[in-house]
Amino acid sequence: MHNEILPITAPEHRLSVWRRNLFTMLGAVLIADVWGAIVQTQFNIASLQAMGGDIGFQLRLQMTGLDLLGFTPIYGVIVLLGLVCALPVAALLSRWWPRLRMPFYALAGMVGIATAIRIVDIATPAPTLIAATRGSIGWLLMALGGVFAGWWFARRTQRR
Repeated sequence: MHNEILPITAPEHRLSVWRRNLFTMLGAVLIADVWGAIVQTQFNIASLQAMGGDIGFQLRLQMTGLDLLGFTPIYGVIVLLGLVCALPVAALLSRWWPRLRMPFYALAGMVGIATAIRIVDIATPAPTLIAATRGSIGWLLMALGGVFAGWWFARRTQRR
């Protein structure tokens, strides 16, 4: 028996691609998740300030940090569900129109997260689960994280 390097077989290669894409997906979720937590915190702070609360820069940072720890696990599930449903659609469309790959992924990320937020709102007893999404501006800003996530996913999975 001699030592030789065997080429990667098709199933091993698919597994390797799947693993790489899994980590890329988790990175995309993290991008949109952190973005959403920051947006949500700033909307909450703005609401408190509108009621007369005095929130300085230090307290703003503390509140943002706490939301990054407390809100991201919940919101991460919402983001993951939105991206898992939307990014394959972008992949399919990109096969037909490869020049539009990046915009497809960015748009799919945004639509996926915006839709996931609305589905969660329908499924929960509260009118809106995420306070920032009570208005259109907050909802769109939360979904904007999907643009960044979709773009990043497309960039990281782009064939060289």
